[in-house]
Amino acid sequence: MKYLLAFSVFILGLTFGIKSIANSENSSSSNAKTDSEICKPTENAKCETKHENETHEQHAQNGKDWTHKRLEQVAAILPEKQADKKLAARPEKVKLTSPKFLSAISGTTAKLEWTEVAGANFYHVQVSKDAGFNNRSMYVADEKWVKGNSFDVTNLEAGHKYFWRVAAVNSENDSMFTKSLFTSSAFEIK
Repeated sequence: MKYLLAFSVFILGLTFGIKSIANSENSSSSNAKTDSEICKPTENAKCETKHENETHEQHAQNGKDWTHKRLEQVAAILPEKQADKKLAARPEKVKLTSPKFLSAISGTTAKLEWTEVAGANFYHVQVSKDAGFNNRSMYVADEKWVKGNSFDVTNLEAGHKYFWRVAAVNSENDSMFTKSLFTSSAFEIK
């Protein structure tokens, strides 16, 4: 609705500007310009008439061209959206704290812990038997919306090595910057 109103005001102003220019040119023959008196279309070109010291922009501001003024008015009503630089930066990488790299854990459950990252509202946690995380069938966990800085992974098998990684996620960021790079580690089940 706001945009429709602004557009209507713009069109109304443009119509009024065109009519007033046409009326002023028709009312006085001394004000009528010939083709030789119109400024060159190039930016900052000098006028070829008695207005030699005026640039095209100055000539336009003297009432002959309303385009520049209309663009300023539209920009005031509909300002261009400015990018928020905070939303165009990835969250920092997490630091994995527990279990330590290649430590041996007994049991079928492991508690994975990492440091919290400022600005992250979730963490993406992956646990796999595949060191490259390429084979999805070897994933033990792939949780994309973990709150807090720990995750319990269950149903682990003795005698296997598990690889885990965590990335900080800020879902409010621009789409290219929502997730940090992963930080990886590994542990073994005795």
